[in-house]
Amino acid sequence: GANFPPAQSSLQSQDEPTPLPPLDSKLPTIGANATPQTQKHPPQLPQQHQQNQNHTSPTRKRTLRAGTVSKTKATANSVAQSTKLTQIRQAAYHEKKKSQSSKNKRHFTQEELIMEAIQKTEIENAKWLFARKRRKEEVALKDNRTSGGGKKSKAASG
Repeated sequence: GANFPPAQSSLQSQDEPTPLPPLDSKLPTIGANATPQTQKHPPQLPQQHQQNQNHTSPTRKRTLRAGTVSKTKATANSVAQSTKLTQIRQAAYHEKKKSQSSKNKRHFTQEELIMEAIQKTEIENAKWLFARKRRKEEVALKDNRTSGGGKKSKAASG
């Protein structure tokens, strides 16, 4: 056994580090400085890390059912076709995108946009607003005729 200093009393603070064994103590060594005693019994791995002899060889191929093999081959073929079609589609998409971006699009000036708004859009908007107002008035007039018989005095409505 190794000669360690005697254990200190239980009053020792837990913050203080545990003293190390003296340098001249005999600890097992591995490598060039190993003694014949330590070479006889090398350190052992824990039980769970040792290779299990019951496992099959890693080079042995699994046997599969015929149905599984045919499904696997069909899936592999499907994936290959899908990949090929995807590449074709992507190439066509990029070619189409290139041709679209190369077309010269018309860029309108601020003045052209304002002129269009004044001459065309504003007139269309005004027509739509007048038509909406007229429809609301017609609906209100129709409701007045059906509910009151159309005989209301001006003093009561105004």
